[in-house]
Amino acid sequence: MVINELGRNLFIRSEQQHGKQAECDRFLGRAAEQFEKTLAIEPEDMDAHFGLGQCYMRLGQSAGEQRDPKKQKSSGDLAELVKLMAGTNQPKETRVQSALTFANAVMAYGEKPPDPEQPKLLVLQKLIDQCLPIYRQEKDPEVAAAIALALGQLHFQAHAIIKPDDNAADQTIAMYRQKHPAAAKASQPIVIYPLHRPDAPGLKAANKGASPPKLSKGGLSNTDS
Repeated sequence: MVINELGRNLFIRSEQQHGKQAECDRFLGRAAEQFEKTLAIEPEDMDAHFGLGQCYMRLGQSAGEQRDPKKQKSSGDLAELVKLMAGTNQPKETRVQSALTFANAVMAYGEKPPDPEQPKLLVLQKLIDQCLPIYRQEKDPEVAAAIALALGQLHFQAHAIIKPDDNAADQTIAMYRQKHPAAAKASQPIVIYPLHRPDAPGLKAANKGASPPKLSKGGLSNTDS
């Protein structure tokens, strides 16, 4: 999609702003806007989720570098943590730590087995819809960075769910080729079929109606010429 391509180019521009953090963040913000436009059209666009994961993780890089492992938890009630992040009446430290804990909890949630009663992707999309307005309205740079980190994890987990399983595809193709050797041969880049193979189309009919040529000392006999 063209919109995603523009987002990728803006993300590359952000990487070229060495030592210019404000310019870097500006390009990241513009890139995120483009990927968000794609999701407004197609909420399950794999590349847009990955691009947003990259953008928000970069925007939250400063918060990630200041993580204190002693204060971090790998689990927690996601809905409750969102409320703490959004609570402007909460101390800044509480909001930052809640966002960082939320990011860890999202990673842990992504590793859980699928639940047919509660599809992960729908949960992640709902959390993204809740967290994005909080990030956009936040004025404090430190809190905004922590929320950006949380958004990055949400989009990366959504991307992991939508992305096709390459290993499963490779295994399925290998099993099919083993079971269907003719199809496996036909799938090669260059296929050469022997014209006189036993199962060649029309070979049996041709053999029934034709007699082998009679050879003389000079080659073909008059009857075959």
